[in-house]
Amino acid sequence: MDEMKSRISLDGKKIIIVLPEIKVLSNTIDQRSIKVLDEKNNPLNPIKSGELSEEMSVAEEEQLQKALNSGLLEKAEEGTKKAITKQLLVFDDYEVIFK
Repeated sequence: MDEMKSRISLDGKKIIIVLPEIKVLSNTIDQRSIKVLDEKNNPLNPIKSGELSEEMSVAEEEQLQKALNSGLLEKAEEGTKKAITKQLLVFDDYEVIFK
């Protein structure tokens, strides 16, 4: 929102909002939510500690792609526009335009 710009049209009837490009700011797995079982006693699926960080990187990327493919950025933009429009309802004489 720091990068958002707004202005009033020359005719004084429109509030023009220019939104920055919507982007993902963070995509990390909460390290506290990961539990590693005793790797010495796991004969069916032995996982070494070093493999865990590689698997987490792969999982983060997969989840980011899944979120992007499901329309995350479009939903974020739509929600942003709705929130801004709702805040500007007090200016009922103005039309809100997004660019």
